[in-house]
Amino acid sequence: MTLFTLRLKVEDSKISEIETIVSRYAGTDVAWHPSALTTPNPVLDEVVPESERVSRERLVEIADLYLEELEKNSAEHVPVHESCNRLENGLQTTNNPDLSETTALSCAEQMPIFTYMTKIRDRHYDIVDEDRGLVWCMVMFDIPGNVKTAELPGRGTIQLPERTQYPRSFLLAELFKIRSGLIRYIEAILVSVPLGTKPGWP
Repeated sequence: MTLFTLRLKVEDSKISEIETIVSRYAGTDVAWHPSALTTPNPVLDEVVPESERVSRERLVEIADLYLEELEKNSAEHVPVHESCNRLENGLQTTNNPDLSETTALSCAEQMPIFTYMTKIRDRHYDIVDEDRGLVWCMVMFDIPGNVKTAELPGRGTIQLPERTQYPRSFLLAELFKIRSGLIRYIEAILVSVPLGTKPGWP
C-alpha cells in the first residue's frame, strides 16, 4: 500500500503549484500502518462550537508552537490536550503501550525524547479551517544521526533507537485538530529523504 499526499495552489482559477508526498513501507525507516487511514477520523469533520473556536491566526500560531517546542524537546508550552493522539503514516505513536515504552507516553510526555530531530524548518501552513479547527502544513525535520540519548523526566537518560542513528530528513504533511486552543489530534504523512533536502516551495 502507498500513501499519497497532494497540495494544489490555485491562482486566478489556474493551478500554479503542485506538491506531493508518496510514502511507501521501508522497514523500520518510518512508522507504517496505512490501513488505519482507509476512512477519515470522524474528529476531523467535527464542527467546533463557536465558543471553542479560535481565529485563523491563532490556529496557525498553535500549530507552529507545537513544532517550536518539538524542536526544543520541551513540553513546557505545548498546547496539547491530555488525550491528544498522533498518527504517523497511520500508526498511533502516542498512548500506545503495544509498541514500546516511549510510544506509551502522551504527546506532551514524549516531547523530550525527540533530541535526534535537531531542526524543524521550511514550515508552511497552507490550509486553515476555522469552523473545524484544522491546520494543514508541510514541514521538514532534520535528523543528523549523531544524537544518541535523551533525558526523559522521571526516567533519566534513555538510549535512542537505532532508526534515529543515520542522517536523513523527514518531509511531512501534518494535520492538526484544535479545539479551545488545544491540539486534540495530529495526523502526519511522512517520508525519509536525504539530510538537508529542500522542499519544492520553501
